[in-house]
Amino acid sequence: MSNIKSALEILRTIPQGDTSGTFAIDTEAVTQPFDVSIRAAYNGTVQRQQLTVVPTSEAVTIESVTFDAFVYAGDDATGTVTLSAAAPAGGATVTLAGSRNGIATVPASVTSRPARPPPPSP
Repeated sequence: MSNIKSALEILRTIPQGDTSGTFAIDTEAVTQPFDVSIRAAYNGTVQRQQLTVVPTSEAVTIESVTFDAFVYAGDDATGTVTLSAAAPAGGATVTLAGSRNGIATVPASVTSRPARPPPPSP
C-alpha cells in the first residue's frame, strides 16, 4: 500500500463510568486515495469504520495569475498566484518565468503558505 501507515494507539481501558475513549490515527503521505478499515472489538462485538486517506495536494492547480497589466518603467508591480484549493503541508512552489527579463523580471518561483484543507465530505 504505497507509503500508507495507519497506526492506532492502543486503547487499553475505557474508565469506569465512561462510555467512550479516544485514540489517534496517524497517516503518511499518499499519491492516491486509500481506504483503511478501522476495527474495534470488545466483549464479543465488533464495529468497523472506513477511513479514506487522500493526498493533501489532490487536484490542486493554478486557478489564476493576476497583476496590473500596465506599469510605468522603473516602478514595481506585484503579482498574485491563486491556487484552486489549499496548499499542502509545506506549501506549494509555483515556477515563474517572464519573456523579457531585462525589462520585467520575476522570481524563479513563489511558495504559498501551507494550509490544511478540511477532509472531503463522504
